[in-house]
Amino acid sequence: MKKLTIFILMILAANLTLAQWIKQNPVPGNSDIRFNNIFFHDQNLGWVVGGTINGNSCYLTTDGGNSWDWMLVWNEGMATGVHFTDENNGWICGGGYGVNSIKMCHTSNGGVGLEGWLPQYAGNNGPGDLKSVFFIDSLTGWTVLNFNSGMGSWYKFYKTNDGGNDWTYLYGNDGGWYNDIHFINDSTGFSVGIGFLRSYDGGTTWDWIEIDMWGNALEVIDENTIWIAGENDYQTNVGIIKSSNDGGTTWTKIIGDTIPAMNDIKFIGPNLGWAVGNEGTILHTTDGGEIWEYQESGTTADLFSVSFVDENHGWICGDSSIILHTNNGGLVGLNEMPEKLVSLSVSPNPFSQYAVIGFYLPYTAHASIQIFNAMGAKVAELHYGQLPAGQQQFTWHAGDLPKGLYFCRVRMGNESTTQKLIKY
Repeated sequence: MKKLTIFILMILAANLTLAQWIKQNPVPGNSDIRFNNIFFHDQNLGWVVGGTINGNSCYLTTDGGNSWDWMLVWNEGMATGVHFTDENNGWICGGGYGVNSIKMCHTSNGGVGLEGWLPQYAGNNGPGDLKSVFFIDSLTGWTVLNFNSGMGSWYKFYKTNDGGNDWTYLYGNDGGWYNDIHFINDSTGFSVGIGFLRSYDGGTTWDWIEIDMWGNALEVIDENTIWIAGENDYQTNVGIIKSSNDGGTTWTKIIGDTIPAMNDIKFIGPNLGWAVGNEGTILHTTDGGEIWEYQESGTTADLFSVSFVDENHGWICGDSSIILHTNNGGLVGLNEMPEKLVSLSVSPNPFSQYAVIGFYLPYTAHASIQIFNAMGAKVAELHYGQLPAGQQQFTWHAGDLPKGLYFCRVRMGNESTTQKLIKY
């Protein structure tokens, strides 16, 4: 009942707070790079990795992303994961589908110089893709390897106790694919993909748990509180965010059905969190995930990774060479409010069979147009996706819905406007 009340209040209230994410471009003139993962050590020092069909792309910044320097890591294959334990020790993983395509590199100086990154051989350097890498200190780490031949797939977990000089095979199976891995100590770890995996012995054995979704990323608050961001079936671009309060034994869907596929999720403490996904989607919570609100990204590119070092300073990377930065948690100050969604009109109102909804968009944006009944249940969705700047008009045919009070909500980014409708 509490969540229903909160939901109805969200419908009735017009949220006029937009977000401030500033674009940073490390590769002027090149919009083809897919940046897969971003990691910041502090407000100044960070790394972003990705690539194109021609090879990997890895960049370093020492000034918070105002400028980025390209790093030579390897010559072929996509970079998919990056993780640092301090300002010097870090790992980048990736690969492809050919023989000897698995890639893992380590740096002990932050990646500076031609000898900054040295190769390691997780996965015996065979075919496949190292999707994620995670270290709890400069010596102890794990990575997950995936391979899809077109006729079948398999995954394998590897562990190192010496900073990656030697990687030991731990566990694997056929018919799976895992996208993210996270350990909270030398024993307890989790992974997510086609299901949820949990290990209490350092990754030697894993318990599989059904999550009824495709998990793209996980965030571990503690051994009990875990978040997953992903999509319903990896094909229809319908996003889902779920949480668990019992270490992954049971899961609750917090948000879904009306958001694009979600690709990453990060929390600063138990309450402040951000999730990013396709079509430039940024979601933000300040109450531990009870309510998620949109933040305006200023882009329609798919966003793949988010990194925050404190409650204010964060970065997001994605397709089309996108890197976004905020220094205030994504919230715009009173003097920085961009132009808003212009008045929502409904005609005729009251109506008997159909109503025409009109409004004006000051710029191209992702927008949703939904109809709710008096109890807060959604009864129609007239549009969900990009709309060009200018006057908009949509017709709602109420059909056999009962007479009574309804609400039309138009949302653009984190701004929403609601109008009452009466059917007689």
